[in-house]
Amino acid sequence: MKANFFILAFALVGLGTALSQESEVPKTFWSFSLRAAETRLRQGEVGDSAMLLALGHITRLTGLIVDPVSKDCLIVGERDPSLPPLHLEDLVTMLRSVFLYHDAEAPGVTIDPPEKPNELQKVRFFGHVEGTRVGLICFEADYLMKQIGLSLVPGGVPGLRTYWDVALEEARQGGPARTEVLSRFWYFPVVARVVNVGNGVLLDRCELAVLTEVLSAKVNGQPVENLSTFYDQPGATFARSFTDNFDKLARVWPVIADLRSLSALSALGRGLAKMDVRPDLDYWLHEFRVCPVKTPTEVQVLGNTSAEAGFVVEGGVQLDALSLRLKNGDLTAFSDAVLQARPSPEALVWCVWLTPDKSICVPALAQSLHVTSATEAYARGRYLFMGRQYDRAIACWLQVARTYPDMGEIYQWIGEAFERKGLPNCAADYYTKAIRLDPFLANQAQWNRCAGAGSKESPRR
Repeated sequence: MKANFFILAFALVGLGTALSQESEVPKTFWSFSLRAAETRLRQGEVGDSAMLLALGHITRLTGLIVDPVSKDCLIVGERDPSLPPLHLEDLVTMLRSVFLYHDAEAPGVTIDPPEKPNELQKVRFFGHVEGTRVGLICFEADYLMKQIGLSLVPGGVPGLRTYWDVALEEARQGGPARTEVLSRFWYFPVVARVVNVGNGVLLDRCELAVLTEVLSAKVNGQPVENLSTFYDQPGATFARSFTDNFDKLARVWPVIADLRSLSALSALGRGLAKMDVRPDLDYWLHEFRVCPVKTPTEVQVLGNTSAEAGFVVEGGVQLDALSLRLKNGDLTAFSDAVLQARPSPEALVWCVWLTPDKSICVPALAQSLHVTSATEAYARGRYLFMGRQYDRAIACWLQVARTYPDMGEIYQWIGEAFERKGLPNCAADYYTKAIRLDPFLANQAQWNRCAGAGSKESPRR
């Protein structure tokens, strides 16, 4: 009979995609203001609570910007409906772990092996995430990994090789030798950085891998003195297979996708702690109420048995990030774009439109006599809109709409310009078109203000 014992320990660094170079199509980034969210919560004017509590429906984090004047913290990212929603309270949990508790250990959880046979395993949390949604996700993701590794639940991904499957094959082929292996597995970022530049943080593109390490081994009861000569085939195969199928597993198991999102939020907090310009976070660190969630303190030891092999699994999750400081780079231009695109100091959510070559909305573009691209037309329209030149702004954005007819936020901007001009029917028509193209843009208050009121003019198309 072959017995294998292995520890699963996870160190996650999930980082969002920054400015992609894969396509020439302009990308839309969304900004979420913590200062505006605080104001609404304090005054009880939550409005669209889903928008507020889900970080403006951002699902793929790009980074954050700190306004050097107002000290407002602006979360920046993309809206990808294939990814799970982000949660404001999870961000607060991560910020408190970094700024309030000053934990040296990153947020996470570990499940310790029992000291005696038949004992429950102790569950320990790091970064003060016990009793929070963050802690529960860390625990559930770890527990799920054990279940998949032991083939107690199907991974749901064709071709995934579990530790159990490979170990069982090896046991059936290996003869009478009894092998005991203590290994750990953890997620490791092949490419992952938190880039600090001036008043911002960028989450660099990230690829996750699962690595494994043999901590101890015995063959026929005799310890292996030189572990460098020992090869744990089931562990290596399981780690490689999980790495190759990570994205597919995240699509099948929402908790794995949630864990990746938490790692990005954790990275933001760690990057923010290293910034020279600090936002005012007092409300979020001390007053905002994070809903309590029951998290376990003990758990049964998972196991799977057969005539050839038996297993016990222990492990945990750790969320951490590698932070780098650079003197200059894309973040300076990105920061300018986010701050200049903000329609008003009270705005909670707004969009920033960038092309892969880093073209951004800057006032200088509005001075050009000839608009030669949709990028310039958008930038010029934003500048004219801020200067209350609504007719000229609409003309620019209609040019953008002809080039990119499926970009809902363009129609929302046109609708807002018509509303500012006092033409609510025209505004309602464009708001409706924006909502039809992108449900995330739904703003019932805007539509209600305009529908059925004001001028009967048809919108200009």
